[in-house]
Amino acid sequence: MDRSATDRHRVPALLALILVLALGLGVTPAAAQGHFQRPGAATPEVDERSAAVQPQAPVPAPPRTADEVVVEVGQDVAAVFEAHPAGTRFRIASGVHRAQVMPVETGDVVTGDDGAVLDGTVPLPASAFRRSGSTWVAGGRTEQVFTDTGRPDGLMHGEMVEGHARDAANHDLWVDGVRARHVATRAEVSGPGTWYFDYAADEVITGADPARHTLELATAWWAVRSEADDVVLQHLTVRRYASPAQHGAIHIDGEGWTVRHVTATENHGAGIKLGARTTLRDSRITANGQIGVTAWGGAGIVVERNEIAHNRTLGYNWGWEGGATKLKGTVGAVFADNWVHDNDGPGIWFDIDNVDAEITGNVVEGNLWLGILYEISYGALIADNTVRDNGAAAYGDLGAGIWVSNSRDVEVRGNVLYGNRIEILASHADRGAGAHGRYETTGLKVHHNAVEIGHLPVGLRVHTAERELYTSRGNTFFANRYHLVDGASEFWWDGERTADGWRALGFDTDGTFTRGPADMGLHTSFQSGPYGHLTS
Repeated sequence: MDRSATDRHRVPALLALILVLALGLGVTPAAAQGHFQRPGAATPEVDERSAAVQPQAPVPAPPRTADEVVVEVGQDVAAVFEAHPAGTRFRIASGVHRAQVMPVETGDVVTGDDGAVLDGTVPLPASAFRRSGSTWVAGGRTEQVFTDTGRPDGLMHGEMVEGHARDAANHDLWVDGVRARHVATRAEVSGPGTWYFDYAADEVITGADPARHTLELATAWWAVRSEADDVVLQHLTVRRYASPAQHGAIHIDGEGWTVRHVTATENHGAGIKLGARTTLRDSRITANGQIGVTAWGGAGIVVERNEIAHNRTLGYNWGWEGGATKLKGTVGAVFADNWVHDNDGPGIWFDIDNVDAEITGNVVEGNLWLGILYEISYGALIADNTVRDNGAAAYGDLGAGIWVSNSRDVEVRGNVLYGNRIEILASHADRGAGAHGRYETTGLKVHHNAVEIGHLPVGLRVHTAERELYTSRGNTFFANRYHLVDGASEFWWDGERTADGWRALGFDTDGTFTRGPADMGLHTSFQSGPYGHLTS
């Protein structure tokens, strides 16, 4: 089921909210619009106090067993799977399996040997090309681009930043192992780093001499997409698939899957799309073009002990959907003990009708726009996370370490925050209603956190006439420990507040406040894991 229409119609409302938030700190609408622009060379400042987090080496795959059906390199993977009944145990042999799709059935167990790679590309040999001026052209390429058929203009799927419209085409050309820039017209192809897929003419045009460079075209959309239930997928690398935006190279439409010790990397759209009752564990989701991990709904999703990093390498608007993660419509989701870092977009993002999520024990750092965002949803525990150095590319009220937006009954407890553009922000605007009532920021409890306020103020911003959200709707801060960096803004609650003014409102009367240069001795005891799949 494609939820793209729902998200697409939300874009104007989301942009309007961003403009409101940006203007809250006096940022111009033009600057707020920059929220949707890819920051390019912008990089977060690294806090030298941050304890280094380093992953352990992935664990080796388990030994083969006699009951496994082995799939060797060069075999038709789909044919092997289809020749066996549901509940079969498969072993993917070491080596590169190109442009293969696994049609799994309920109860299947799929295990890769060390070094087993499912690669969504096919090689383009020099013999496939003819020279045309300063470019090379390969004909007979009949691949079809994914389009959003719900749109009257039939455009390729995705909301893109200016100058990156062609990134919405889900096929990628890899030149010597580097994704080439997909330009907007044939005439713009110039040099080995650019290319164009002329879908109408069935031609690939590249500026790379195929006699001097290795060219690979991503053609397969999914390594696996299935409505089967209770599948185990483990010890595999899935890379460079032509997954459309909001669709995973591993795309789970069934329930009860276990995905562990998997690496999903350099895929075009999403690395992995989760289904209900699915567990994603001990995996590495990195460098995917649109987003690392997404979910379209369901109860019982668990995401734990993964590294999710460096996602959104293509020009998708992160405000539409891009970055590390985005989960929608989940019930009781658990997002725990992950290392979410250096993504071009939000780190952990729950958006639209999520209920009773638990976001605990994660290290969320170096994400360019936001750390943790819980948006237009209901009920959450955000606890015991280390959230640092997020928001370096943000504007206005964007860039929070933890941002609760129009979501009720959220508890923010026991987190350590520092180095973020804003440490903790709650906001309320007119966002309408969802599956469980009005989207509103009420019942917010922020307590027992350690927070170093070094940039913009902590607090609540209400962008409607409902001043009672400041006084009588259960929003409160208590027992927090603050370090106030000299010269920084401190708090916001219906206006700027000093620490004394904050306590006069009744907040953190049992908390502690210190002042001086940055450094309250914060660190994380987070233990990284053996993420991903052993490929060497």
